[in-house]
Amino acid sequence: MDSIINRVFTKKNINKILFYGKSDINDKVIEKYSLLKQVETQEDSFIAIYDYMRKNYRNEYYYKSQLLNNLLIGRHSLNTTSALRELPISNSIADFILINGKAQVFEIKSGLDSLQRLSGQLEDYYKAFSYVNVIMDEVHLKNVQDVVLNKNVGLYILTKRNTIKKIREARKYDKFLDHTAIFKILRKREYEEILLKYFGVLSNADDFHYFRDSLKMFKQIPIDVAQEELTIMLKRRYLNKYNTDNSLILNFPPALREVIYFSDFRKKQIEELKMRLQEKYS
Repeated sequence: MDSIINRVFTKKNINKILFYGKSDINDKVIEKYSLLKQVETQEDSFIAIYDYMRKNYRNEYYYKSQLLNNLLIGRHSLNTTSALRELPISNSIADFILINGKAQVFEIKSGLDSLQRLSGQLEDYYKAFSYVNVIMDEVHLKNVQDVVLNKNVGLYILTKRNTIKKIREARKYDKFLDHTAIFKILRKREYEEILLKYFGVLSNADDFHYFRDSLKMFKQIPIDVAQEELTIMLKRRYLNKYNTDNSLILNFPPALREVIYFSDFRKKQIEELKMRLQEKYS
């Protein structure tokens, strides 16, 4: 019923504002939910839709936005801490990862989600990361506690007042760390840098066998060191991605920060987008 809202806070939709000064998706949502009285500028249209989501439709974007605004911006620094989203790990995709001194995975279970795959997802995350959390709607708490038998998993609730409430803090758990899972997260230039650092050479195999031989070398690195190197590479990968001043996203309302943070816009594009958003909504 509300699926069109899932298209509002996407890079594709933000690009419509950037290139054309308006969004047909926003227009449809504003009309459908009678939000026009709250809107004067293009930026207002996003704020109004976000406020509707807060009250009626807390989807995955809303949860990621709350994590970004409350944890990355609220407790850490944009210049020293990185956030990632939708990172493939083994057979699952991590919703949100925060990397500061350590890396923490957050699996989102909104009120719109089922818990059917939760156990398998957490098992996959522990193959590459030692701190794993579930952030959920209050309606899920009892069932999540029944499903999650590993007491090292952190549990958080996004309350009805839209605050993040800690039920249990994640504790370090590294019994399932797996070289192959870690290696497959790394990009070629990243694992090559690690291999050169520890062995001084790279595989001389042909292209067909290069990945296999590189993995074989990687498995010789102690697992805790391999995980530490993964954390370093991921933090570097997402911190100051295009030499953009990350603090520029603070010039945007909380509703828009998540999509802009993860959209890889350059400084000039961010500045132009800010101007576009101030234009009159029509």
